[in-house]
Amino acid sequence: MRYNREWRRVWAFCPSERLQPIHLRRTNDVQSALPALLGIHTFFVPLILLAGLVTLICGIVLLVRRRGLSDVNAPMGQTSPLLTRIFRWALGVTAALGALQAVIGGLIFLTGARPGDSLHFVYGGIVLLAIPVAYAYSDQKRVRRDIIIMVIAAVAIIGAAVRALMTGAPHLH
Repeated sequence: MRYNREWRRVWAFCPSERLQPIHLRRTNDVQSALPALLGIHTFFVPLILLAGLVTLICGIVLLVRRRGLSDVNAPMGQTSPLLTRIFRWALGVTAALGALQAVIGGLIFLTGARPGDSLHFVYGGIVLLAIPVAYAYSDQKRVRRDIIIMVIAAVAIIGAAVRALMTGAPHLH
């Protein structure tokens, strides 16, 4: 493979099954996208914290309202349908924002930038996977237990997002 200053050259198989060079993009274009990606990545942090906080508060209120009710007598939507809908939407928004944050972080990683501490990747993984893993552990039959699992996931997301923010910026000496 040959490289020059202006273009990055990659060899790939073409339909004719011959190796031919394909010009991907200017390396300067990738580096110029880095500040925008970092800005978006930083912009999502308060959104994730806000969505996690809304999820946490709705979950706690649902737990308090369901205190003393059995799951058989009062399914989740019957006790307070509006709050239940907000809780489910907040879970979805929090999970989606975590996934978007991970995609943007992956793009930043591909540009060659690295966080100040490698633990940033661990905290980012927690933000990304907390709700899907909690959903996998919930059985959708015992409502109170499922709400508790999701509230724990929201607490984990809030804590991991704060720690990811603390470990993300490169250390300046």
